[in-house]
Amino acid sequence: MADTFGRFGALPIGMLLAARDGGLTLATTAAADLSRMARSDVSVDSGTAGVEFAVWGEDDLAAVVGLVSATASFATFPGGDGAGLGWNLAARTLVTNGGQVATGMPAVVKGDIVGMSVAVGSPNRVTFYLNGAQVRQRDHVLAGPLYFAAALAATEPGGLCMAVNAGQWGASSAAAE
Repeated sequence: MADTFGRFGALPIGMLLAARDGGLTLATTAAADLSRMARSDVSVDSGTAGVEFAVWGEDDLAAVVGLVSATASFATFPGGDGAGLGWNLAARTLVTNGGQVATGMPAVVKGDIVGMSVAVGSPNRVTFYLNGAQVRQRDHVLAGPLYFAAALAATEPGGLCMAVNAGQWGASSAAAE
C-alpha cells in the first residue's frame, strides 16, 4: 500500500462537525446526533486502500465509520443512504441505505483501533478490523471514486472525538499498512 493516507477533509463536511489538527481528528462543535458525516480528503478508484480510526471522549460511544461514494449525503452517517456502507460501532451492525445488512459485529469500546480496507473492484471487497484482527469481510457494490468516512454523535462540543491514522502512528492492522 502507498505511504499516503487520507485525512478528514475540512470541506465539504456535515453540519456540527469539525476536522481539526490538519484533518487528523474529527469532533462535534455542538450537541449532535449521527445524522452528519465527514469524509477523507482523497479518494480511491483502483487498487487497495485502508484506514484506521480511534474514538475517545466523555460521551458514550456513538460513531459510524465506513466507505462512501462521491454522491453520499453529508446529512447522514456512512451507510445512511445507498451511497455507502457503514459500521455502527455501538450497535455492532453494518448498514447501507439506512438499514442493517449484517449484525453481530464485535463490541468496540473507546480507545480501540477500528480499521477498514477496500479492494476496489466489481464488487468492492471491504475488510473490517478491530485492534489488528480481521473481524469481517463483505463484498459491496459501490461506484467510485470511494472515500473513507465517519460520523460522531455527542451531547456537547467535543464530547466524542475521533482520530484517523494518517501515518502519525504505526498501523495496528493490515488496513493501514
